[in-house]
Amino acid sequence: MSQSSPIGTRLGFLLLGVTLAFGFIIGAEKISKGLSQVNHRRAEVSVKGVATQKMRADLGEMFGELIWRGEKQEEGIQFLTTRKDVLLKLMTDSGLAPTDITFYPLNVNRLEPSAAHDGKVDFEKYARGTKPEYRLAASFQIKTKQVDALHKFNFQEFAVVNEVYLYRNPASYLVSHVDDSKKELLQQASADALSRAKTLVAGSGSKIGALLEAYQGVFEILPADRNGNDRGDYNSVDTSSIEKKLRLVVTMRFEIVQE
Repeated sequence: MSQSSPIGTRLGFLLLGVTLAFGFIIGAEKISKGLSQVNHRRAEVSVKGVATQKMRADLGEMFGELIWRGEKQEEGIQFLTTRKDVLLKLMTDSGLAPTDITFYPLNVNRLEPSAAHDGKVDFEKYARGTKPEYRLAASFQIKTKQVDALHKFNFQEFAVVNEVYLYRNPASYLVSHVDDSKKELLQQASADALSRAKTLVAGSGSKIGALLEAYQGVFEILPADRNGNDRGDYNSVDTSSIEKKLRLVVTMRFEIVQE
């Protein structure tokens, strides 16, 4: 009958101790994970709160230019100067103040005839005939608090006389100060979220507990007659309407506790 050697016996006890220790570690980890999962499965509710506020644009902007093109530069300058005076009167008659209007120095561009004969000439870069042409442009900017006056001018007709054309970019109507309104909207949207959460658990024998998480979602400046969306888009800023609506969304997550 064979007997175990002292070395083999000690090695066996060592392996047994390592196995038990390893098993204890794994068991502790499983218990820890189990407690974590139980804690993670606590009852909670996530809701959105929405707040809106009507607002009127208080700043208007517009860019444009008077343009003439022809072979006689001096004649073009005279035509542009005359039509510029007419345009200024049209602006002020609409209610814009002279200080709201800035005309920039006249831009003169000489266009040479093209050497190409394939019929694919870019007449924005070359003369339309065999002689040099001049393109004259008098650019202007309107920046005003008189948004109704700008709106009126935006729809005034300006006749083409002596080949002088008026090009206007669409007017932009802006809200210059939104920070104070945004703070109010955050408060209102947060209160709306809490109210919705309470409504969801009403009559269930539970109540809303601690706030677990809160963050701001969509902030939009919309035309007054348009509804918003809840996408994560912070760039919805209307510039074409005078009457606007500010809209802000928050998402809040609350714990649900037993009453």
